[in-house]
Amino acid sequence: MKLLIVCVCVCVCGTVYNPMFDVMSSIALYGISIGLFVAPGDFPSYMEFVKSLQLSPIILFPFKTVMAFPLVYHYMNGIRHLVSRGASEVLN
Repeated sequence: MKLLIVCVCVCVCGTVYNPMFDVMSSIALYGISIGLFVAPGDFPSYMEFVKSLQLSPIILFPFKTVMAFPLVYHYMNGIRHLVSRGASEVLN
């Protein structure tokens, strides 16, 4: 899977270490973060807006999955690192 991601990145960006890609992704990250920080309303109001759209579960489930995946992925990797570090300390 990692090889596929690297291949796609090399094909799109030209190289894995493309400085322009790093700059663009950094600008996009900070731009989105600042935009969300200054956006009016709060989280419950946005949830009410999504509920008012009355989207089909066929559309809503993949959207929720895509939104939750990074959180679950990083949480599980944090637990994995804690367990592996604890196991190495016990074995040594």
